[in-house]
Amino acid sequence: MCKYVFLASFFYTVSCSKYNETLPTTAKGQVRIYGTENPLHKGLPINITLMEQYTPHDGAPFGSGGSAYREIATVTTDSLGYFSFNFKGKSSSTFYLEPQTVPEPYRFSVDLASLLDKYSVIPGQNQTKNIYMYAPGWIQLEFINNGPVHVGDYVYYKLGTSQGKIYGPTNVNPDAIVTLESSGNTTPRVVFNLNRNGALTSWTENYFAPAFDTAYYEVEY
Repeated sequence: MCKYVFLASFFYTVSCSKYNETLPTTAKGQVRIYGTENPLHKGLPINITLMEQYTPHDGAPFGSGGSAYREIATVTTDSLGYFSFNFKGKSSSTFYLEPQTVPEPYRFSVDLASLLDKYSVIPGQNQTKNIYMYAPGWIQLEFINNGPVHVGDYVYYKLGTSQGKIYGPTNVNPDAIVTLESSGNTTPRVVFNLNRNGALTSWTENYFAPAFDTAYYEVEY
C-alpha cells in the first residue's frame, strides 16, 4: 500500500513539473492589410501586446479556477510594420498577440476566441504570426427600376449598420445611386427588400469591396 502511494506521488510530481515547464519562445511577424501581404501604408506604428491566458490558482488542477489574463510585454512595430517577442512561457499557459492601437482608417475586429485561435503563441516554438488589419473599401450601388412604377414603391437596403430606402423612380426622383462603406478586400452581403405595389420581395447579394477603392454595381428591380 505504501509503495503504491509513493509511486502515485512520484508520477504526480513529474506530471506537475512537466506541466509547469518554462520554455524559451519566440513570436515575430508583421502587421499587414487584410487580403494582401502588404504592410500598412506609411509604416504606421502599432502597439502589439503579448497576452497570457492562465489558470489563476497555482497548483490547482487545470480548469478548476477558470481563466485569467495578463499582459506579458508590449512592443511597437518598426517602420515596415515588423515586431518580435522573445520570452520564456509556462507550458501550462496559453499566449496570444493582440493589437492595442489601430490607426485610422484601419479596423481590427476579432473576438477573444478568434484571438486565442488565430493569434495564439505556442510555448517552446519559434513562430511567425502576421496580424491583419482591415482597410476601408466602398460599394456603389445604382438602383435601376425595370418594372411598373407605383406610388409608395421602394427598395430597402442594408449592409452592416448602413441602411436606407430608395423610392421611385418618379419624375423628381430618377434611378438612385448610394455608396456604402465596408471592410476592404472582403465580399460583404447586402440585404434587399422590394415593396412593389404592396407586395414584398426579399433577396441578398454579395459584392466585392476593394481596399481603398470603390466598386460599382447595378441593382435592377
